[in-house]
Amino acid sequence: METKKFQLIDALRNKEDHRSLAILKDNPSLCDEEIIRLALDNSCLKTIRYLRRQDLITAEGKAEREQRRLEEFMYQLNAFRKILNENHRDNQK
Repeated sequence: METKKFQLIDALRNKEDHRSLAILKDNPSLCDEEIIRLALDNSCLKTIRYLRRQDLITAEGKAEREQRRLEEFMYQLNAFRKILNENHRDNQK
């Protein structure tokens, strides 16, 4: 099952809408907040329509998805700042 989830995540990240939809239809239990967010973030429209028809994308989950996006952005920003600070220290030596 983990292999199928990895394939689904890979398909969504690569915007392979037909592939992600096929995997999801064969394995609906793979759907979780991460899958929904990836489908929305990568504009996989057929997958999004399928998820909406299954009542898996709801307005109630929107706040959590936005919070998760913000947390991921802050994590990446902090990692970038850390790299910049390390490079700055190395250049001062």
